[in-house]
Amino acid sequence: MNSHWLPAKVRILLGIRKRRALVPAGPKPRPGARVHSGDVRLTVLPGMSDDLWHWLSSLGWREVTFRPDRRRYRDVPHAWAKLLFEARPEQRARVLLKITAVARARTPHPEAFREANLKRQTHPLL
Repeated sequence: MNSHWLPAKVRILLGIRKRRALVPAGPKPRPGARVHSGDVRLTVLPGMSDDLWHWLSSLGWREVTFRPDRRRYRDVPHAWAKLLFEARPEQRARVLLKITAVARARTPHPEAFREANLKRQTHPLL
């Protein structure tokens, strides 16, 4: 039985534990940075305008500013992100819906699994 659930439930009932508020929007991220909203993440490309960043940040998109980020995201392909960055302001909402629909969970490269097994086998305590 997990003994950690009781304090958390008591804190919720007493109103001590609250849902985190949305982090304030920062300046426009540099090209190559990653921004996310919920479980969808995209990479900022060089063509992103200030106006587009203000629009995305008003919808709750924020830059991923911490490393290592162990959250699970669905990544937007670069070609689709480019469509969003090039879209006219009146088309952005429609394009954003499309790119969130095509976002896919990232699968690790098979070589990463092989390296993880090698590390596990050569651990000094095993």
